[in-house]
Amino acid sequence: MKAAAPPGTGRSLDAESLRYGARLASAVLLAFAASALLRLPEGFWAVMSALIVVRPDSGSTLSAGWNRVRGALVGTALGLAGAALRHVAGASEIAPLALVTVLAFAAGLSPAMRSAPISALIVVTSGSIPGHSAGQVALLRALEIGIGIAAAMLVSLVDFRSRATLRFRAAAAAHLRALADALLADPSPAAREAADAARRATLRQLAVLAESADRESRVFGREQRRSEGERHRKSARLLSRIASDAALFERLRQTHLGPAAQAGEAIGRAAAASLRTVADALEAQRPIDLGTLPLATVDRSAAGDARVALRLLEDDLGALARIEAAQVSATP
Repeated sequence: MKAAAPPGTGRSLDAESLRYGARLASAVLLAFAASALLRLPEGFWAVMSALIVVRPDSGSTLSAGWNRVRGALVGTALGLAGAALRHVAGASEIAPLALVTVLAFAAGLSPAMRSAPISALIVVTSGSIPGHSAGQVALLRALEIGIGIAAAMLVSLVDFRSRATLRFRAAAAAHLRALADALLADPSPAAREAADAARRATLRQLAVLAESADRESRVFGREQRRSEGERHRKSARLLSRIASDAALFERLRQTHLGPAAQAGEAIGRAAAASLRTVADALEAQRPIDLGTLPLATVDRSAAGDARVALRLLEDDLGALARIEAAQVSATP
């Protein structure tokens, strides 16, 4: 039986798949068109390079894309050296094979080297074709790899520039709404276990999206200082703490009886409403007004143990509001 997707992710996954498909198709066409314009004899190597560099996942982060670019550049440079060795009179295939093997091992150790062995293999296996020597073919393949990288990065930047922050905000808003739903949902152990699993998956996704949004801000000059360039990652960490605060509310709800239970339920409803209000503000890219949150007006006289959870949640929402206020003012 197919596992259900985390709450609120079904449509976004479909939209992200369509955007990824459009990026791949655009990179392929752009790389091949550039190769044809330059009259390169093996234009599909540029296409393969573009397919290697374009990120095949929903995050599509600039950091991961840049890792692939660096790997392709390293592989191309070493591939040229390997091709030179391979075509020296009397040289065996051992040196090029050893080169690709070492790069393959390095690819398993570092994400930045994942595309290096493939790029090296493209160059090092070059042979002469009519009108071109083996050395010329190696250089042409290196040029085609560069064209593929350029096409992939251009397409990724055009698609990425205006969407990284928006994707992070949308995911953060969905996360907060899921937390709000969990505060009012079935408190059974099975339901809590499923909600916790979905929450952990969402927090991992938020961490990836936060890194993407921070890198985008630095690349396009929106942030001048390193501390400012980590706003989204700070927000992601706060969202993780807010998830822990919400989980504390859920645990306290199991221990309260009588009037304390009624007071706890009222505070839980106020917390859920506050989380939804913050989610709406994030998605609309407007500052979070803490004074308008239902938590600000809740009766705390009978809060009991829930007062601790209430205070933790207020502190974390306040910290998130301060970070997001700075982010909203910095967004063009």
